[in-house]
Amino acid sequence: MIRLQPELLQSVEYTLEITSGPSLAFPTQSKSKSIGSYWGDGRDNNARKHEGVDIFGSFRSPVLASAGGRITRVNENNLGGKVVWLRPSGKDYTLYYAHLDEQIAVEGQEVKLGDTVGLMGNTGNARTTPTHLHFGIYAFGGAINPLPFIDPITKTPAKINAAVSNLNKTLRTSSKAALYDSPQKNSIVATLTPGTIINVNSATGNFYKAELPDGTAGFISSNELTQTAKPLQRLKVKAVQQKVFDQPDSLAAVKLNLKTGEIVSVLGNFNNYELISNENSQIGWIVK
Repeated sequence: MIRLQPELLQSVEYTLEITSGPSLAFPTQSKSKSIGSYWGDGRDNNARKHEGVDIFGSFRSPVLASAGGRITRVNENNLGGKVVWLRPSGKDYTLYYAHLDEQIAVEGQEVKLGDTVGLMGNTGNARTTPTHLHFGIYAFGGAINPLPFIDPITKTPAKINAAVSNLNKTLRTSSKAALYDSPQKNSIVATLTPGTIINVNSATGNFYKAELPDGTAGFISSNELTQTAKPLQRLKVKAVQQKVFDQPDSLAAVKLNLKTGEIVSVLGNFNNYELISNENSQIGWIVK
């Protein structure tokens, strides 16, 4: 959450720009940035999982500091061969460079972004593989996927085609619709009947991220929603005292009681409840 507050009795103008990109520099000079093996790939007949990414390149090509910081260790082990450990300044994780043909940085050295810490090779258990750098990141809980930190491919958010004027509004489905887990429609979260009430939170592409009255959230096509300003129908209350609930739940707080003969507008529905508005524009839920 971002809060912008101007000086008392003063106006302010601001522009927010959100960009997406890697937080660390790519650790090699290779123009192709060829990543050939990813986090979680099986190793030793799936006896263990790959705890990093393998970046392929030319033999003895420079391996670079992805951030400024301090070299905490320079050593050799069976898996990684010649390795270098770099702790970026002000961070709580350590960068791991393995399979180096030569270690150039020394323990305790302060390095700057882009400094050469070693040369790419095939040491350790990479003796029979093409030349590559194994790049990993370790935090207090162990290894974490390094790809999001260095991924050179910046994904551009989809252009928003859905009407942003509907954000933070209550709409209803215009026909039978589906609530999906993502805009890619990988799986259906809920199947909605016509007139289902739904609260719109945000937009992406032609989809809204929305929430049903029971808290179920997902993505729905903006084309399948309509305003509630025009009621589905008008009803005359038949019960002596018709309870109007704050939520579509009999255990929810009662907002008011409708009198017999009172006319209400039905704005939408959810499960066994209808969202209504009375002549005083008071809105709540009644049992169908």
